[in-house]
Amino acid sequence: MTSIRSVGAALAVLLMLACVASADILDSRAGLATCVYQPASGFFSNCNQSTVAIGTNPAWQAAGPNQPLWISYAQTGQGGANFQPYGGNTLANVVFSVFQPINAGNTSAHIEVWADDTAGVYLDGEIGNFVTGQLKAPVFSQSICSGEPIGCRPQDGGIFDMTLDASVGHMLRFDVYQVGIETNSTSNPMGLLYTGSAVPEPGSIVLLGTLLLGVGGLLRRKLT
Repeated sequence: MTSIRSVGAALAVLLMLACVASADILDSRAGLATCVYQPASGFFSNCNQSTVAIGTNPAWQAAGPNQPLWISYAQTGQGGANFQPYGGNTLANVVFSVFQPINAGNTSAHIEVWADDTAGVYLDGEIGNFVTGQLKAPVFSQSICSGEPIGCRPQDGGIFDMTLDASVGHMLRFDVYQVGIETNSTSNPMGLLYTGSAVPEPGSIVLLGTLLLGVGGLLRRKLT
């Protein structure tokens, strides 16, 4: 009877843990393949090359081998081979966009975002529409790394907690801007980093786990 109760409890715990483990990771590593280059003219096309992990300025939010990466449409990190000149300080002057799908079945998501110089964040927003779905507008009144969310320093991260319709999939979009006026990638790098997760509805799994614990208790009382 002890073994029956133990098995029931173990199954319940495993099911509850499975719910946590099934959370979808949302970070800029996944965004490496989803870049769209957007010249200020409004023309939309694929990036000139795949979105790439870039070297970073030491003042930027930390990234590393086991962490989300700073990414861009090219090697635009500090001292990189590609320099993105001043792109403008209006919503339409997007340098590049990155898209992060969120699978159906998730009821909430949490994400943190950094960018240099700045970025706008959208949930299910339409391409070319700079209002629909906007969670956070870019910061154009910046000093260094914007100085406020969304910027590049650790304290400049934008934090978002979203409630989702689990019956459908969703799409996050990050529009990245270059508003600095320096003339090289060492003094004026650019890129995007984001990290977070989407969480499925835990109710049914937790309920099943609770039922198993209850069944274990009933069997124990019956056998005693």
